[in-house]
Parts: sequence; C-alpha cells; structure tokens
Amino acid sequence: MRTQSEQRFTPLELETRPTVDTAAYAHYMHIAQQTARIHACKESGPIRPIRIPGTAKLHWPVAEIRRVLGVAICNGPSNIEYDMPSRWVPKGGR
Repeated sequence: MRTQSEQRFTPLELETRPTVDTAAYAHYMHIAQQTARIHACKESGPIRPIRIPGTAKLHWPVAEIRRVLGVAICNGPSNIEYDMPSRWVPKGGR
C-alpha cells in the first residue's frame, strides 16, 4: 500500500465519486490522516464522516469537502491542464 505522499489523488473539482476514503480526505483538507480520524471520533471536524458498518473505515462526502473548501465542480472540458494532482496550469503557458 502506498503512503499518502506516494498516492496520486484526483483533483477535487474532477472527483466523481460520492465519497472518498480518509487518505484522500486528509490530502484535500491538508491535514494528517490521524487528525481526520480524531475529528471523526470527537465529532469536532468541519465534516462528519460516513462510518462503514462492520469495519473501522470512514468515508467522507465529496460534496461536503467541496463546500468547506469552496471548490466548484468541473463540468466538461476547460482551458485547464493538470501537471500535478493539486496544481493547475492554463493551456499554452505557465
């Protein structure tokens, strides 16, 4: 399994899944995974996770992550190319 620093994450505005795991949530929120888990335990974070029955797994609603971060959904082609998971570059230049 890859660590958070090795994983590649879909840019949040292009994410199509309704929920993401804790690793992706921590990446988008710029926090440690353990911090996200503590927020879930204490219900002290900005987003309440969905607990998967029968496991210790948490999933986080993408719509809520977007709302908290103020990120819009990308609907269709645009003039943005992604050269890194969290960095955009306008087409035709840097």
